[in-house]
Order: sequence, then C-alpha cells, then structure tokens
Amino acid sequence: MLPSVALLSLLAAAPCAVVATPTNPVKDVNPFIGKNYYANSHYSKELQETKAAFLKKGDVLNAARVTTVQRTGTFVWVSNVAGLSGIDTAIAEARRTRKQQMLQLKYKTEFVDKFAKAVSSAPDLTFAIVLEPDSLGNVITNQAIELRATASPSYEEGIAYAITKLQFPNVSLYIDAAHGGWLGWADNLPLAAAEFSKVLKLAQAFKKGATIRGFATDVSNFNPYIANPRANYTEWSPSYDEKNYALSLTPYPQNASVPHHFIIDVGRSGLQNTREE
Repeated sequence: MLPSVALLSLLAAAPCAVVATPTNPVKDVNPFIGKNYYANSHYSKELQETKAAFLKKGDVLNAARVTTVQRTGTFVWVSNVAGLSGIDTAIAEARRTRKQQMLQLKYKTEFVDKFAKAVSSAPDLTFAIVLEPDSLGNVITNQAIELRATASPSYEEGIAYAITKLQFPNVSLYIDAAHGGWLGWADNLPLAAAEFSKVLKLAQAFKKGATIRGFATDVSNFNPYIANPRANYTEWSPSYDEKNYALSLTPYPQNASVPHHFIIDVGRSGLQNTREE
C-alpha cells in the first residue's frame, strides 16, 4: 500500500504560560507503525505542472514517477496564520478516506493555541509534530551573535510552551535537532543535548509530565541517511551522515533521561558527493 501522508508541524516561539493537564496521558509508541500516510491534495495539485511538462516532452516514465509522488505522503509547511486553515483541510480529507491516518504537521507561527486547538479537534487521527526546525540549532551555535543570544530565551520558552500545549495521546512530538553537518561535530553534540534537555525541563516546569518522543533531523538540509562513501569534507566528524548523527547524539539525551527516538528527513538528499572540500 502506498503511504499517503500529511502534515509535519513546526512551531515557533509563543508566549510562555502554564497550561491545563490533558485528559489522557501521552503514549510513548511509534506513531508511524500501522498507519496510512495521508497525501495532501494541495501538493498533489502543484505537481500537475511538472507532470504536464514531462508529458509534453513525451517522457512517460518520469510522468508516471510524478504520479507516484502525488500519491505519496509528504510534509506540509504551515508557515503563517492564514495557513492554519490547511490543518482543517487535511483533517477533513484524511477522515474521508475512512482509513486510520497519520498526519504530520509542520508549522511555524507564534499562534500555538490555535494550532493546538485544531489538533485537539481530531482525536481520531494520529499526528507527528516537529517543533521549530533550525531554531534550537541557532541557539546552540550562534550565541556569539548578539541578536541570536538575545532571542534565545524567547525561542526556548516558545518551544517549551508548544510542548505543553500539544500533550495529547494521539500526538508524538519531535524536537528539531538540525542535522549532522551542523550539530553533529564532536564539540557540538553535548551542547545540543544540553539545550534539548533545558527546553524539555522548561516545559515540565510549566506542566508536570510534559514530554517528547524524540528528535527530527535534516528537515532543512540534504544530508544522506547513509553516506557511502563518506564525503571528504566530513573527515573529522563522527556524524558524516544522518544515521551516524543519530547514533552519535543518542548517548547524550539518553544520559539525561530525555526520550531519544529519531525521524530523519531525506526528501532532498539527492545525488551525494558532488561538493568539493
């Protein structure tokens, strides 16, 4: 069966507040097992132009490949307030299939409450949510930049707030962990884990028992899952591909009692080893 998927959600900073305890506790289970992944119609329509271009050239093979992609689950970015309506659309479409669906929401805005309300309206669906790609990566590595350093507490509190608001039994939360070429260097690994632990503890200070399932990597980059051979410019890094980044990072959150399951985005990986050192 072709996967059919939906939304992956990215949440930006929001005001800090204490939130109410949800009715049901979050379950620590793999949200991807046994699900049909919802393929959103908006992305499918956008691919029609690509498909038409192939057909115009008589390239039936690649046109067929586009059709396969149209039926395959993809991540949807909800990048502004107006985009919130896309969540409702995805929920409605997923329900019409009459299958147990998996929605992955990716959303960047300060309006966490509205987002959480939309998610809470669909207890019959399963959501995997990635919180704020790249934000904590910048917090970890760019403290020498005054603007970044000043903004760091807002990012941390905003993401912690999002964690507390999305503690639903049908939601799995993943903190974005940038990628191996960024945070995977030996000196950065413990710093990254310390920052992730800090944000989770902040969320737990807002709401007892708040948790995540783990981390998402490579959302904003194009590293390979397995590099064979490894690129020459990764010679001194233990995280020369995303698999090894996950393996290198794992002991640090594990030692801090932070959940450490991983999802890895390789949607843009493409042809590897074309870059020179």
